[in-house]
Amino acid sequence: MKRILSRTALIAVLVVLTSSAIPAIAQQTPPQQGGAQSAVPGAVLPQLYERGGARLDSGDYTGAALDFSLFLVFNPTYSQGYFARALSQIGLGDHTAAITDLTHALDFAPETSIRYTASVLGLRGQVYQEDGEFDLALDDYTSAIELDPTGDNYANRGFLLARILRFDGALEDFDHAVELLPDVPLLALARANVYGQLHDNAAAAEEYLRFVSLTQADVRDGGTLALDGTPSLVPLTNGDVVLFNFEGTKGQLASIRAEASSGDRVDPLLILLDESGTPIAANDDTSNTDLSATIRRVELPDNGTYTIMLTHALGGDTGDVLIAMLLQES
Repeated sequence: MKRILSRTALIAVLVVLTSSAIPAIAQQTPPQQGGAQSAVPGAVLPQLYERGGARLDSGDYTGAALDFSLFLVFNPTYSQGYFARALSQIGLGDHTAAITDLTHALDFAPETSIRYTASVLGLRGQVYQEDGEFDLALDDYTSAIELDPTGDNYANRGFLLARILRFDGALEDFDHAVELLPDVPLLALARANVYGQLHDNAAAAEEYLRFVSLTQADVRDGGTLALDGTPSLVPLTNGDVVLFNFEGTKGQLASIRAEASSGDRVDPLLILLDESGTPIAANDDTSNTDLSATIRRVELPDNGTYTIMLTHALGGDTGDVLIAMLLQES
């Protein structure tokens, strides 16, 4: 079955860390309780579970819930059946029933199935988070980490801590997550956003650049930008990196803005690099509700050739972006 609660999708939804967006319930396979080959080892009428799984995979949440309910009639202490029915209830939008089933899944989980138990806790935490029960969600995420300190579990708690504006704790969790999952671009983006919230602009810029190194697919020269604020139109899709060079003088103030053109909802990311390629400023979202990117009045540290890097931050859609730069004397 496809996954009903993708951590990657979760991260994507929370690119703007302080927005009201919360994890979307997508698709996840019910984890197995133990190491047996069968999805439901030792169960009575396992075909009910398998049919429920197929219905869950196809989006027939009502049919899946019915099959899992029948399965549980014959297997009332089978933890995985409750977990699977909880996924169906989430698909139906019945979070109260899902929480009840996930709690039963924990009650009947084998003591030796540590990773399975952590998965159930993680899912219940995400449902609590979606319902605004942040303290309960935090408890579940913390318990999941104590059982199974994976990058996914640290990321889940990190996003919640960022959501409730506890940025120091969020950064610590993202540090753990990145150490365990170093090649996940959206974790780099999330950590960069937290650095920005903590006003560590240099660290944020470095992390944005790492995000670009993990996602770039097509690097191209964007040509010459006007320095008087006149915008240029640039098509942008995931993986695109568009470079603009300009000559700057020490002490000049550089302001850059990139925003979707009319009718598009694109999520641009801007990074300003000095002549050595060191990032000196970056921005993803101008505000919690504005996907445009803005670098405001950054003082250039030296004379030389500077580079503006325009890329896609993976939120919104692909489309055309208007980019404008204003270079002023201080």
